[in-house]
Amino acid sequence: MTQDKGWLARGAARRIIEAMSRINKDSETKKSGSRSARLAGALRENLRRRKAQERAREESQATGTAQKPAPARRDDPVR
Repeated sequence: MTQDKGWLARGAARRIIEAMSRINKDSETKKSGSRSARLAGALRENLRRRKAQERAREESQATGTAQKPAPARRDDPVR
């Protein structure tokens, strides 16, 4: 009878471990997806900022005045 209980316990433990590993894989996929979206947004924002700086440089060269680009905002999440 103790062998039957041991077998049942091992089977239950195996099912629990399999379920936990599936949960971990799902959460890793969600994390990497949100990370990709966050990085893509940061890259778009960086590109937008660089283009604005380049336009400002071109305008200042065309008019002959040199202006410093505006400093980054403190609430800017991308640094």
